[in-house]
Amino acid sequence: MRHTRTSWAGPVFGLLFLSLLLPACRATMNLFPPGQQWYPGTDGAFAPAANTTVDLSLAPTGTWDQDNTANAGKGVYDPVKWAVVFKYSTVNIPSNVTVTFNNHPANPPVVWLVDGDVTISGVVALNGQNGSNNSTVLIPAGPGGFRGGSGTTYCAGLGPGGASTVDNGLGNYATEQSGKLGRKYGNPAIIPLIGGSGGSWWNNWGTLVGGGGGGGAILIACSGTITLNGRIEAYGGSSNGRYGSGGAVRLVSETLAGASSGNIYALGAGDGRIRIECSSGTYAGASNPQPSYSVPSDPPIIWPPDDYPDIQITKIGTRDVPADPRASVSFPNQDIGLQTTAPVTVTLAGKNIPADWTAYVRVVPRSGADTIVNATRDGDVGNVSTWSATITLPQGFCILQPRAVKP
Repeated sequence: MRHTRTSWAGPVFGLLFLSLLLPACRATMNLFPPGQQWYPGTDGAFAPAANTTVDLSLAPTGTWDQDNTANAGKGVYDPVKWAVVFKYSTVNIPSNVTVTFNNHPANPPVVWLVDGDVTISGVVALNGQNGSNNSTVLIPAGPGGFRGGSGTTYCAGLGPGGASTVDNGLGNYATEQSGKLGRKYGNPAIIPLIGGSGGSWWNNWGTLVGGGGGGGAILIACSGTITLNGRIEAYGGSSNGRYGSGGAVRLVSETLAGASSGNIYALGAGDGRIRIECSSGTYAGASNPQPSYSVPSDPPIIWPPDDYPDIQITKIGTRDVPADPRASVSFPNQDIGLQTTAPVTVTLAGKNIPADWTAYVRVVPRSGADTIVNATRDGDVGNVSTWSATITLPQGFCILQPRAVKP
């Protein structure tokens, strides 16, 4: 459902004007190195004639570069890349048409790899849901974002910048709310692609309200021209002021065009991120927050390079963590079940984590206050590091979120 944000309309919009960046440009750009087979266009042309909800849960699990002809239009969920990837031949979203998304169970972001041109005259919306009174569930985020805390269980917001129950507060992303446990994260290039974080529950004069979900994340990369006369939005969900953070929008193309009616928004409690990479073009639309932009490499960087930092939880106690955890807080869909009140060792595997970085595990109970437990670096073999944290897990469901932090 489309979300309106009238409180953000008007003079607060920061205008971005792109003029010709290079004196000449290619007609098209290689999205991947020549010779790499990625079966472009096998999801067909995307040209909805009426409001459309794309159901990401229909995407079969596979690798992003496989031939998708047999499942054209459904995309592919690649758990290694953590994305639902659509390989369209062209995209044309007319005015008065809004495209929204139903989340995949793993809640990955959306990637459009387009072999031709992209024209968006309507709306592409990846908004987090608004918090609701006495909500009993975690408030859904946009695809690639993180859920807001439920009201009736006093739950914190999820995500790297999720709001703490201690602060009764707001989701963070590119900007940080003063005094909140949630922290800034990500980078201006939006590599890897990641969305916004959730707000926490709060007490509105005796009515318990869930926190807003984080805004989602989308990468649109095309070999030709992106023409944006409409709107792309990744708002954090509202909750009477306990917003989730804005999400992320990254556009990569040879040429960017669009009239002043074109808009890109990634707003919330903490600002989201907007990234524009193009070689030439004139775009007179409004963007908030202000994007970072650059000329793309040829081919552009679509996926995080092998030398990017990464950290994951591999074991909880003696139990192996699933390769594609879903962080469900309902039985029997939990990733791991443990029956113990004793402290357990949580083992983490880092890759390309510099020696002066630190790591921690954030523990977010289904009910109660979230905590942070620092991890100890136990050793390194090549570019792979092993970490551990000793945690007394709360009773009931909880979600563990690892993070490596540079000084």
